[in-house]
Amino acid sequence: MNAIIYTRVSTREQAQHGFSLNRQAEECERFARNRNFDIAAIFVEEGASAKTQKRPELVKLKKYCLQNKKNIDAIIVWKIDRLTRNMDDFYLLSEFFKSLGIKLLSVTEINDDTAIGKFSRTISGAVSQFENDQKSERVTAGMKQAVSEGYWQWCPPKGYIKDDKNLIPHPKYAPIIKEVFEKFSTGLYKQTDFIKIFKKVGINANGNFISRTLRNSLYCGIIRHEWLDYPIKGKIDPIITEELFDKVQAILDGRKPQVTGYNRNNPDFPLRQFITCPNCNQPLTGGWSKGNAKNKFPYYHCYNKDCSCKLRVRADVVNKIFPEYLKTIKPEAHLLELYKAVLKDVFRTNTKEHKSHMDCLNRRLSEAQERKDKLLDMYMDEKVSEVDYRRKSELLENTIKDIQEELFQTPPLEEDFNAYVDYAFSVIANVDKMWDNGSLDLKQRLQRLIFPQGLTYDLETFRTVGMASIFTKIGAFKAPYNEMVLPRGFEPLPHP
Repeated sequence: MNAIIYTRVSTREQAQHGFSLNRQAEECERFARNRNFDIAAIFVEEGASAKTQKRPELVKLKKYCLQNKKNIDAIIVWKIDRLTRNMDDFYLLSEFFKSLGIKLLSVTEINDDTAIGKFSRTISGAVSQFENDQKSERVTAGMKQAVSEGYWQWCPPKGYIKDDKNLIPHPKYAPIIKEVFEKFSTGLYKQTDFIKIFKKVGINANGNFISRTLRNSLYCGIIRHEWLDYPIKGKIDPIITEELFDKVQAILDGRKPQVTGYNRNNPDFPLRQFITCPNCNQPLTGGWSKGNAKNKFPYYHCYNKDCSCKLRVRADVVNKIFPEYLKTIKPEAHLLELYKAVLKDVFRTNTKEHKSHMDCLNRRLSEAQERKDKLLDMYMDEKVSEVDYRRKSELLENTIKDIQEELFQTPPLEEDFNAYVDYAFSVIANVDKMWDNGSLDLKQRLQRLIFPQGLTYDLETFRTVGMASIFTKIGAFKAPYNEMVLPRGFEPLPHP
């Protein structure tokens, strides 16, 4: 008769208990000789856990058994838990070997096919799974406790390395991560723009990697996990600030617009794929056409085969009149100043309200924590019962968690708001000159910023479905004063 020997030891078992692969093999070989088995093959699994069947040597063993089932009579293991520590896997493997006519034999356990023998093997498998489950629960409990204390328990994301239990920035990759966050927060870049930046430093990035990176709060030192009731500050050296992370999330969530340019690299056609045909509403493309004197002239034209209009206009002419059109939609200087004053006044009001709200939350948090400390003192002095202490302590703990979560979710106000407003209104006041003198990339970004739904050109003028809200809101200030109050009849005004 022929038999196969399978031995296994995990790294932890070898280190802690001194399980020896050689010892297992020797006892299995002695067992085989005593029962007149010839050893056909030995499969040695080193440093592998028995939690799963996906082990290299076990996979090879099963394949060997399938190919040589007529010549194999038994599988010999030192103990059942060398083969598996999972009851489901134990039954599956038992049935697998049984279907091939191969017996599963253990050196240290009962191998009879009697009721007692089967019961003994089942108990042995159950005990192995129980021990494995206990270890898993202890490891999970330890990991949960460590996470609650702010220690990240898994592989660090790109840009971090582990220093003992803490995460610290990677000297090579962390600056790249910070650069990507800073650039994306401007709203001027698409996620795919960063693929080349990552690849330059050896990071094989794609769209999914960049999206996960921009969503990962670990980079600002915040741990979010299903084990936690709310996000916490981790024992992590942040690569970016929380304010920068929040700006990026606002763009990803659509709460802050992106102003990215079209991927067109010819400065002679800045309006290509932006202005549309008045007949079919398809974007116009651009190209060069030869004249009679073999001179080339730039044209915007409709390439829709089904369009009956076939619009074709000189690109240099359209490029020249476009900044003139921008000048007509540009708000008057006094309206800009008025609207800027309104924005700054609203921001001042919001700042006061925001500060008042944050002060109120911090005050409530401090009071709740003080009450909890006093409750503990009263319990230690035996002034309250344990039942009342636990009930009240739980209520206070929930209150503290709710306040901390609200504090975390309240976004900070932009400190440089006034500077941003001054710059934005400077751009609006000079938008025609900026477009006329700007680079191709700047022109395309300005176009999309002002006309998010594009423009139609009908050989006479430009038409649009809608402009950026800032232009329409400022335009509301153009209403005459007498249209901004309710009309009255001839009745006398009531006394104050």
